[in-house]
Amino acid sequence: MTRSEELIEKLKGAVHEGTLKRYKKTGEREPYLGVPMGAISKIVAEYKNEPEIFMDLFRSDILEAKIAAVQIGKPDKLTREEILECITPGESTIVADKFSDKILSPRKDREELKEILLQDESPVIRRYRWNLIIDDMKKKKFSSDKAGEILTTIEGKLGSAPEEEKWSMNHAMVMIALSYPEYLERILTKSREIGAYSEMKVSKGCTSPFAPEWINAVLKKQK
Repeated sequence: MTRSEELIEKLKGAVHEGTLKRYKKTGEREPYLGVPMGAISKIVAEYKNEPEIFMDLFRSDILEAKIAAVQIGKPDKLTREEILECITPGESTIVADKFSDKILSPRKDREELKEILLQDESPVIRRYRWNLIIDDMKKKKFSSDKAGEILTTIEGKLGSAPEEEKWSMNHAMVMIALSYPEYLERILTKSREIGAYSEMKVSKGCTSPFAPEWINAVLKKQK
């Protein structure tokens, strides 16, 4: 048994009924096992110095194995060909977000990858690119004018965007408001007009994804 096969067997032994039910309810992309994130991290701890099993885990196509791969992977140890092999239109948004954060964002060729992703019209592929833009917003890498251009794009597309892309576009808009305060009032006004996620119910103690509420919650904490 290879190390990647061994890890996957351990994942299969950590299935949680509640996680399995939640994935079924939300229509998570199959195949998945139903292993909680905390359990995945505990299993991965033994393999954290074995980035060479990254592609074997990812090619298994199992949701939890891909999440484990992202936790183990070393961004600049992967070739661009391997990176692009991992990025597919039918990917789980859970994997897409974690892959963007842990693998794409730290890479030296991230700007080139961002442009490659821009050429694809798939909502999931474009989500990867929006995730990189969100990271840039957090670090204030854009000029105010560039942030304004991106905001204009979001304002024109957010209301009708496919869900996979819409979520990250909404997040990007929130990050513009927080990182570029000159656009704060404009975003509060426009996001109320668009109404994205205004009706979404969230659990007690969680922040609403509705941009005005999300922004105000962060600003309140900062004060």
